[in-house]
Amino acid sequence: MRIGERLKTVRLFLGLTQTEMSEGVMTESYYSKVERDISKVKIDALLTMLNRNGISLEDFFEINNPEIDKTTLDVLETSLLTLPQKDSWDLMELLFKEAEENKIDKKAEVADLAIRYLHHCYVNSWVAEGKKVIKFIERLPPYPILAIEKLCAQYYHALFEKNTKKISTIKELLTFNGYEKISKELPELNNEDRQR
Repeated sequence: MRIGERLKTVRLFLGLTQTEMSEGVMTESYYSKVERDISKVKIDALLTMLNRNGISLEDFFEINNPEIDKTTLDVLETSLLTLPQKDSWDLMELLFKEAEENKIDKKAEVADLAIRYLHHCYVNSWVAEGKKVIKFIERLPPYPILAIEKLCAQYYHALFEKNTKKISTIKELLTFNGYEKISKELPELNNEDRQR
């Protein structure tokens, strides 16, 4: 379900008009376009509308639905990368909880999302959150489909620990096994960190 369609469903369920739903956040005209998926809603505006109407992100995105679709995952990724640190971590924790309780069948998609968030943590020096993401990925079942995500998590762990030998070994392993593109996309330690 698209964001606009979901907003309309929630609004109608709550018995609100478009004016009431969008009041103080955006014009009714713009909101109408959002509902029709003509215009996009910014994540902060979406959160404001949801919070004001007592709707959790979990309920809005139907995270407890095992059939999370690609659109929902894309929106979740955008949210994770644009929300403030605490909000993005709360959303990631919610996803982890749902995945660990088998409420989400798509563990590979959640693991991929976790790696993208892990990269975001590394770039922003959110070490504590990054290490929690790594632990989540390590706890995932040892399925072959999750092997790359588990290896990437180990790579980021090595980055956080500034373990140049492990970093080099993982990059070589990825390249040797045909994942050169992934290897090249992984961040490197900067010169300051290498000298430590």
